[in-house]
Amino acid sequence: MVKSRRGRKLLFFLLYLCEGAPIGYIWWALPSKLKLESVSIENISSLLALVAIPWAFKFLWAPMIDSLRTTKFGFKAWILVSQILMAASIMPLLWLSPVDDFDIYLLLLTLHAFFAATQDVAIDGFAISVTPTHERGAVNAWMQAGMLTGRSIFGALALRFDYLVGGNAIAALLALIVAVGLVLIVSVNESTQEAEGCLTRRRPMFMDLRQVLAMRATWLGAAFALVSGAGFEAVGGAAGPFLISKLPHGTPDSIASVYVGDFYLIAVALMLSGGFVGGSICDRFGRLEALAGTVVALAWTIILTAGIDTFADIEAGVFFALLLALFFLIGVFVAASYALFMDLAGPVLAATQFSAFMGATNLCESWSIALFGALFSHLGYAASFSIMAGISLSSLPILKAIKQGRYTARVD
Repeated sequence: MVKSRRGRKLLFFLLYLCEGAPIGYIWWALPSKLKLESVSIENISSLLALVAIPWAFKFLWAPMIDSLRTTKFGFKAWILVSQILMAASIMPLLWLSPVDDFDIYLLLLTLHAFFAATQDVAIDGFAISVTPTHERGAVNAWMQAGMLTGRSIFGALALRFDYLVGGNAIAALLALIVAVGLVLIVSVNESTQEAEGCLTRRRPMFMDLRQVLAMRATWLGAAFALVSGAGFEAVGGAAGPFLISKLPHGTPDSIASVYVGDFYLIAVALMLSGGFVGGSICDRFGRLEALAGTVVALAWTIILTAGIDTFADIEAGVFFALLLALFFLIGVFVAASYALFMDLAGPVLAATQFSAFMGATNLCESWSIALFGALFSHLGYAASFSIMAGISLSSLPILKAIKQGRYTARVD
């Protein structure tokens, strides 16, 4: 499957679909559901920030995947073990309530995040090892398409049908989709010829991490990942509760849930479109130019949303449209930024170095949502959104430093 361009696209689309399904429920459906149960924005933000922590620090155990990987126990084995543990951490959700059993629910979600983050390290390392440089933008677009398809099913559709089937049925479907991922990865043949970075000898476990941390490209890529997404991570995490707050007072919970579910369905389609646009642009014209323009466009879209919220009494539909435009730009940004991170990662230390970049991305997600929650309690939506957008713009000089160092395969 991984030997052809079409096979690579299909494989990583499906793997990311299985990975994205639980994320969709945790990041999209659950916050809106908790909001409808009158849980505070501060508590919702704290929950999301905590669950993001394993994703932020996955680079700390990524050396195990690079250093302990052999011709007999490669990326496929790491993915398989992680998926089994992901399924085991999801199964108890079948009989738990996210409101009544909040603490246990949070513990299980955190464990699931740890296993999912480990799986993600192995999948990304596998993708880097078998994907030629000139295909990485397109392959990242397909990977994000799979992620978003999973998110749409268990984020948007879960909100739409929660009142019909209940949260336990959705948890059962989550466990099923992870099981499908198990069958998929078992069917893939992994060879040393396909995985050019596969290590045939053992190395001290943290030698790779120390080597990665000594590279200037690692620090520049991680710095960009750490701040560039601050604006859209904050707005994306609060999008459901924000839209609910704009609905007329007294709107039934069932209608509000469907409204937000419909928003995420459309948002997924636009993120998919944006991902393919971003992948095509960065493969043809360069990662850095595509990223710089997208960072500016994202920031101004957020600032425009905040300005309208501050100075005008506008109905929810206007914010619905503005946030959809934002999600399209997020799709462009994700495809281009992930391609940049692949270019910055060396083939032998791919899993460790790429995980450092993705860990910084997830840490951005965690601290952005936590900071937004703290700002919101004092400033409200508009001012908090604007501050987070300004932080994103501070990442532009980092792109310039990357270009001057010419660490990427395509920067012009």
